Amino acid sequence: MTCSETARPCYAAVLACTRGRSPRTTSGEPTWCHSATAPSPPGLLTISPTVASYTPGNLGAFNGDSSFGLKKGDDSVPYTQNWNLIASQQVPWKSTLEVQYAGNRTRNALLTGNGSNQNFFQNINKIPLGALYGPDPVTGTPCPANPDKGLTCDPDKWSTSQLQDFRPYLNYGKALIDVTHGSYSNYNALMMSWQKQAGKLTFSTNYTYSKLLGIRDGQTNNGNGDGVTVNPFNVHDNYGVLAYDHTHIFNATYIYYLPSPIRGNKFLEGAVNGWEFSGITQWQSGPPLQPLTNGNFHAGLPVSAQRILGTDQSAHLSPYLTCDPHSGRGDGQYFNPNCFAVPDTVGVNGQTVWPYIKGPAYFNSDVTFSKNFKITERQNLQFRWSAFNFLNHPLKQFELANDTTVQFQACNSGTVSYASCSGATFGSDGNQPANLPLDQIKYYQSNPNFTGKPVYSVGRRVMEFALKYTF
Repeated sequence: MTCSETARPCYAAVLACTRGRSPRTTSGEPTWCHSATAPSPPGLLTISPTVASYTPGNLGAFNGDSSFGLKKGDDSVPYTQNWNLIASQQVPWKSTLEVQYAGNRTRNALLTGNGSNQNFFQNINKIPLGALYGPDPVTGTPCPANPDKGLTCDPDKWSTSQLQDFRPYLNYGKALIDVTHGSYSNYNALMMSWQKQAGKLTFSTNYTYSKLLGIRDGQTNNGNGDGVTVNPFNVHDNYGVLAYDHTHIFNATYIYYLPSPIRGNKFLEGAVNGWEFSGITQWQSGPPLQPLTNGNFHAGLPVSAQRILGTDQSAHLSPYLTCDPHSGRGDGQYFNPNCFAVPDTVGVNGQTVWPYIKGPAYFNSDVTFSKNFKITERQNLQFRWSAFNFLNHPLKQFELANDTTVQFQACNSGTVSYASCSGATFGSDGNQPANLPLDQIKYYQSNPNFTGKPVYSVGRRVMEFALKYTF
């Protein structure tokens, strides 16, 4: 495969002619690798395939579902601006107290895609919202009816080949990624530190109160992601607390040289004097659960994005919030599991960014006792006893079971004990009538582990004894 305008080799069967940058045409437009018979997106060049077996939609390493290109005219460069204000003061105990405000803003961050995943803002081959309610734009076939469901138009009835007709670029797969810039984030923090670096007791403590907001753009190409994109049709709707935000962070390290009270007895001096006690303590508040759980608590919904939103998997269908998940929580609950409901209104998705639901906090404290025993001028023996998580504090942790998965099923005659099934009517088969309107079907949450509480806790105390002989 070669690039027709530049006659350079096309590296990778999808994007190329690149040696660290996109090749340019005489008009300054980037090159796009695809079949010469496929209609080219505006501003992108074609590639003439020389492999006889190459056909549109069969893109080798991308499994036929994904193509990549660079956006015309995008010469933006990502940048971060930082600012801070610091005040320091010497305080009692010959220690120093420091208070700092720190902030930064990142702009023009990369917006791209991950493989064949459709759920990205920069996928320009998404089926538009609501398009599946209309006729096939290629054949004119009207939206198929579903008499069994009482629907005159049921987007779930479109075949796979018919769904392709609704895409803006018919000869491309589900993901046509227009690599560009436009993601952004904002960070603001109050930081405090208190340090003492001389004397029998030395310590360093710091505390941060912060908030990190930005676009949950779904990127995982450069480490952990900042959150799944819920609304890929409007990038700004995905602005919220990012997945690695922690509101409170506290750290403390300390060393205390114990008194040496014994004098005049070499044996007792060696055994009692010169002990050292040190430790480290860490605490941080839990991360936001929504961006870490697929943006929708891994929702298992008995309705599809096609039927509710008129598009396919390009959109991320989310449950409705019927109340603030912080409200009505019981002991040990991090969220109220009764605040979620099945989407039942055509054209209306669940809330894109939920209230800040924090997961369990992290806490750990390690301590060490140690002493050096002098044997001769050149020989020493060090004794060390360490205890990790010495308080034996258990850490509650989600995601070790399906405790962050909200799973709905339609009510039947065997589930009438669920409050959400109250008022449901059932046929002779024990199920609700198949032709009920969407907003009249009753559902219940069927996952017994979805209680707002982690199923498991982790962590244990570990003690370590060590002797080190030096000579």
